[in-house]
Amino acid sequence: MPSLSLGELIIILIAVIVFIRPEELPKLMRRLGRAYAYAQRSLTKFKTYSQDTMDELTSLEMKPEPNTSEDEEDESERPVPRDDDAD
Repeated sequence: MPSLSLGELIIILIAVIVFIRPEELPKLMRRLGRAYAYAQRSLTKFKTYSQDTMDELTSLEMKPEPNTSEDEEDESERPVPRDDDAD
């Protein structure tokens, strides 16, 4: 995020006063404040949503696999039939 020095802020303030009538400044500042608050709320909601999603995915990865009954054989333990055994 860029940082502004005091001199730059003063120049910006003078430019705003010159180009925007002083009567309109309070309305402009209110609009800017509301826009900033809306952006902050949206960012907070996004952070919360993304953190909740990451937590949910992490909990799904950490769940143990369901146990299979002992009398069922695992697919990887079954012998593979070969055509050479037919002789």
